[in-house]
Amino acid sequence: MADVDISDELFEKCLRALYHAPADKPSLPMLVDLHGGQTEGLRAAIAVAVAAAREDATEFVVSAHPDRESINWDSFAIRVKDCGRYGWGVLRWSRCMNRAGKWVNQPDRDDRDDAWFAEHRFDLDTALRMARAEAPHLRVNGSSLADVLEFERLHEQGAN
Repeated sequence: MADVDISDELFEKCLRALYHAPADKPSLPMLVDLHGGQTEGLRAAIAVAVAAAREDATEFVVSAHPDRESINWDSFAIRVKDCGRYGWGVLRWSRCMNRAGKWVNQPDRDDRDDAWFAEHRFDLDTALRMARAEAPHLRVNGSSLADVLEFERLHEQGAN
């Protein structure tokens, strides 16, 4: 086993999580006693798990709306989602983008074959580039982003 070590603080947090123990009780020595006093193997196992941990992004959201807190932000969002071995999909509601940059309805899973995936799934860079290029041109119920931003501005002025 590789010589991996973790801080006492991280080891204590992991023990507390293992025993669902609150931050103040029981004390670390009591947690060690709960584990039978044998912490060397557990500490090494936790260290290996921590070293192997990684973050995997499975979805990115691209929106041209500048205010993430706006009720309309998500309406102008495009999702770039990891679709496993097929690559990344550029998705908006139940639709996806094809290689020609057109929105199409996604068929049921059983109706998708390799040719369909080749036309509608991309590498991550391509999918993000397509989403960023399309986001400013989205329309919601016929309204452009500029229309919605102007409506929000006027609504905010009227509220003040």
